[in-house]
Amino acid sequence: MVREDGKKGGRMEIRKGIIKDFQGSWGSGLGTLIIKDSETGVTDHLSCDNAATVRALEACFGNVITEGHTADGKGYKDQEVFWSMDDMGLVLGGFTPTEHAPFELVEKYKNQKE
Repeated sequence: MVREDGKKGGRMEIRKGIIKDFQGSWGSGLGTLIIKDSETGVTDHLSCDNAATVRALEACFGNVITEGHTADGKGYKDQEVFWSMDDMGLVLGGFTPTEHAPFELVEKYKNQKE
């Protein structure tokens, strides 16, 4: 993960932020989900699997996959999510829209701050 401030993100930490954009390449299979941290305001560029992330964005928010199977829809923009990196801290592990987050996830997020 590359942060706007140059710092490395912690592994398995649950974060909360606003999705600002997604950039992906069908040919390479690589993508970048750009999220602005809700607490710090720092923008994180998260490496991810292009196809899996596009399908997840479509399932969560809709209006992502457009004609020709491109991800030009912007249904995900400005949506708030909880997210974390994978076990090694190298790529996006997953995200959950805050409005659909289970109680356990919200509590885990809050408790890690204590």
